[in-house]
Amino acid sequence: MAHPKALAGLGLACILAFAVVWRFPVRAEEWRLAFCEGDSLFQLHRVQECALQYPLVPSVDADSHYPVGYRVPWVHLHTLLYATLGQLTAAPQDLEAIAARVSWVPPALGAASVLLAALLALQATASWPCALLVALAAAVSGEVLRPFLYGIIDHHLFAHLGVLLLALGRMRRSLATWIGGLVALIAMTPEALLFVSLFLVLLFLSDAIALARGRADRAMPWA
Repeated sequence: MAHPKALAGLGLACILAFAVVWRFPVRAEEWRLAFCEGDSLFQLHRVQECALQYPLVPSVDADSHYPVGYRVPWVHLHTLLYATLGQLTAAPQDLEAIAARVSWVPPALGAASVLLAALLALQATASWPCALLVALAAAVSGEVLRPFLYGIIDHHLFAHLGVLLLALGRMRRSLATWIGGLVALIAMTPEALLFVSLFLVLLFLSDAIALARGRADRAMPWA
């Protein structure tokens, strides 16, 4: 008889595979989503500019506020990551080729977000059925689906991953996981200040309540 944990692991693997497939295009034109979505097209253009002078990432976008140009606020490591993937896969330096190489990244990271949601549920409840239910909900949820669609070359997905890693790091008291969340946010998205500040406020309140109740052990994040 199969071990319950083995069956749960198999179920989770099936949900993760479904999550990736669910984020891939259905219609032929959806394979060009990166060219149809404004933010993704802008980010793709920046990746191409970086590829042309790799590894330098231009601070000023010449096409914004034309002909003067505009200093862009986006984090450079986000652009450099996608440009590096293009370099590693020997992509030609045109938009079509670069888009074909990097558009699969969001669905793959989408599966990672589903896995993190399942781990959070498992940590909170110690129940595999609950973890599988949360994973399935995350796999089909529109809020989790949109940032990880094939061709969405944007920074929002890293905000999702960063927040999930921060939450998991706090619950597991894992400093490495917490640092991973900070890196995903601070290095990849300009929204980091908002999310990290909010999370630190919530962490302070949680620890203050634990101390007020005489639960000092629960107020030590990494103990």
